[in-house]
Amino acid sequence: TTEQTINDLNSDKAEIGGDYQLALGRAVTARLIGLYTAKDSDLTSVSSGRGPLSVSTKTTDGSEAILRGTLRSLWRGMTLEAGGEAALNTLDVASSLTTGGVAVPQPSANVRVEEQRAEVFANLSAKLTPRLSINVSARFETSTIAQSGDVSQEKTLRFAKPRLALNYELSPSSQVRMRFERTVGQLIFEDFAASGDLSAGAQDVGNSDLEPQQAWESEVAWEQRFWGRGAIVVTATHSEVSQVSDVIPIVGT
Repeated sequence: TTEQTINDLNSDKAEIGGDYQLALGRAVTARLIGLYTAKDSDLTSVSSGRGPLSVSTKTTDGSEAILRGTLRSLWRGMTLEAGGEAALNTLDVASSLTTGGVAVPQPSANVRVEEQRAEVFANLSAKLTPRLSINVSARFETSTIAQSGDVSQEKTLRFAKPRLALNYELSPSSQVRMRFERTVGQLIFEDFAASGDLSAGAQDVGNSDLEPQQAWESEVAWEQRFWGRGAIVVTATHSEVSQVSDVIPIVGT
């Protein structure tokens, strides 16, 4: 018996944005960036073969609005930058699954997810010596994620994201770079809801309690340039990861 899965996906996306800069003095520049994105998709997945015919559908309608403002200043050979960002993300998902013409109940089949996110940051770049430069930054992010529909819940997440980077020139053609920082990934809102794609051989029921992947990362890199055209780079990276985003099987009884 041959198993076959056919997916039919239609999607649309529209985006508009603006970027405005203003000099506030000889050494201070203000910048304002705005971006709005709207997207929707319709997915129909049909699986046939050993078992009865399965048909899964998923419709999504989402948007993202971002406003970011920064102040940048040059002072005694140092670059100072500070600012903030606000974002509003929304996603409506409607999913269905039938097997042999019979509707199969799914958790998180019809869900609206809304995130209100804000971040403030400060960054300092300086050349401490002719060979040694440093970059230090601190970011703090807070977000509130609300879900309604088949799942009704709300949670607030807060993350501090420090970063330290050093660059030391061993010679005009060789340098060592070091980095230590905390990274926080971005959530994929469609992962909160059930999936309409049957190509994996099983239905993805979604996860209403997701949190972004987080990691403490340290890195050392050595770069050797040669002949004015090429370079050899050797990098060692260590990551301590938590809240890993992955897919695990759930077997019903």
